[in-house]
Parts: sequence; C-alpha cells; structure tokens
Amino acid sequence: MAEGTGMKQLDEKLARHDEHLTELLNNPQDVRNTQTRIQGTLELILNHLTVLERAPNKAPIEQQPVGGLLPIPGDYRQNRLQVVPVPPPKWELRYFEGYDPKVWIPKCERYFNLYRTPDNQKVEVVALYLNGIPENWYHSLVLSVGVIGLG
Repeated sequence: MAEGTGMKQLDEKLARHDEHLTELLNNPQDVRNTQTRIQGTLELILNHLTVLERAPNKAPIEQQPVGGLLPIPGDYRQNRLQVVPVPPPKWELRYFEGYDPKVWIPKCERYFNLYRTPDNQKVEVVALYLNGIPENWYHSLVLSVGVIGLG
C-alpha cells in the first residue's frame, strides 16, 4: 500500500514538472528574459566579490552608498547608506602533535591564504598550534637560536 502511495505522489510531481516544462517551452522569450536577469545578477555578485577580494583589510567598516547585491525593482533605497560587514571566516587550524605533517602543512598554507597572514607572522601563528613534542622542539630552538622567522 505504501509503495502505491509513493508512486502516486511521484506521478503527481512528474505531472507538475511536465506542466511547468510545457509553460517554459511555450514562452521562450520569458525564459530568455529570466536568463538575462540571472546573468546580470551573477555578474553584479562577481563584481562585488572581486572588489571585496582586492580590498585591503580595514579595521573600521566604512559606510558607502550601496544599492545591494541583487537588483530590486523600483529600488527605493538608492540614496540610503548601507553597512556591509564582511567578517572573516572562523576557521581554526588543528593542533600539530607530530603526526601527518604532509596533511598539516597544506592546511597551514590554506589557513594563511584564508586569513592573508603576512610572511613575518607565519612562524608565530604556527607556534600557537604546536602541542607536545613539536612544541617542546620549537621552544628549545627559540632558546638556542633566538627569534625564528621566514626569510
């Protein structure tokens, strides 16, 4: 009985999809207009992401007149200031305890890229995520050699 009900629901969904497909096929101009709007919106999003990616990290968030990411028909907010905070992603680097360095090192590199860590801070950041034997090794190296940095 349950199998018959499932088939009936599947048939109903299939019929609705067929109706929708028929509507789309009968109105190709509407489909083209929708595609054009979607393409324009995607280009706006891509432009905003490119600007955000290239912008240097700034401590205070500046207020800029922004129309929003997506176009709103009859946009009544044209002259309104909008704050668009972009918090950094919260991603923690797992602690290194001496195992699987081939896995841990690429994760460090991704972490540095994600947070745009300057080269002169990378060793100190890594030192924060050392545990056990690697941490002891690092501290003994600092005691014997001094401050360690890249370059």
